[in-house]
Amino acid sequence: MKYYMIIILMLLIGCAKEVADTVEPSQPVPVAQPAESVEYQVPVVIEVAKPDPTETVGYTYIVRQGDWLSTIARDELGNVDLWTSIALWNRAIIDAPHLIYPYTELVLHKIQGSGTHYRYGFDDYRVRPGDTLWSIAAAVYGDNYAWVVLMRDNIKYLPYGPRKMEPGLRLIVRTNL
Repeated sequence: MKYYMIIILMLLIGCAKEVADTVEPSQPVPVAQPAESVEYQVPVVIEVAKPDPTETVGYTYIVRQGDWLSTIARDELGNVDLWTSIALWNRAIIDAPHLIYPYTELVLHKIQGSGTHYRYGFDDYRVRPGDTLWSIAAAVYGDNYAWVVLMRDNIKYLPYGPRKMEPGLRLIVRTNL
């Protein structure tokens, strides 16, 4: 390998010497002319005011079917560009910002004093023979996938997991989602 490098260098030096010998000193050496000055437009960066968490109050938002972080930001925070803030606030539960699941609870921040605090109402539900969280969610909320909400709300009432629900077990269900 070393010898190939030496041969290539010798060829290059030899070629350079031949080229230098062909140029006569009386000929003017061409000088590169400066190019015309071109003005470039600097892109304008628009700074989006993001809420400061020290001046905000956090609240829980339940993702609905068809939601995107951008639509949540637009509808809940009033600015579609704040979707990145929602992703940052919830980075522990959002693996990919373009993929969020219905009935996931997200933490959002609003400026203190803007908006109202919403509390969910709860009702009791007695488990019947053959009930599953899936079937209860369909009966109560009209959507089987809302079983995750039932699971979160009733985790302390399900010590053996959702598959071991005895008839007569009392669960709490939200009055609305």
